[in-house]
Amino acid sequence: MTAVHHDQTKLLATALNSITVALIVIGFMMPVTAFSFGVATAPPIKPATPLFVLLCLYAGAIIRLATRQVLGSLRPCVRVRSTSPS
Repeated sequence: MTAVHHDQTKLLATALNSITVALIVIGFMMPVTAFSFGVATAPPIKPATPLFVLLCLYAGAIIRLATRQVLGSLRPCVRVRSTSPS
């Protein structure tokens, strides 16, 4: 595995992790926080709200597992020594 491929894999894992964090914050933290603090501008709790929260948590967990798979595929980077004259 080259250094470029190694860095591209780490960038992909970072992007997937960012998507996971966004899903959990938008889908779980915001409704729970709005409900617990009684925010006046929050939309009323509908029967679909718990389903939406669970769906976002499930999607976040699936993407997080995919991120672990991506990072698990990393192998030690092979470094090539330059043979420049000294």
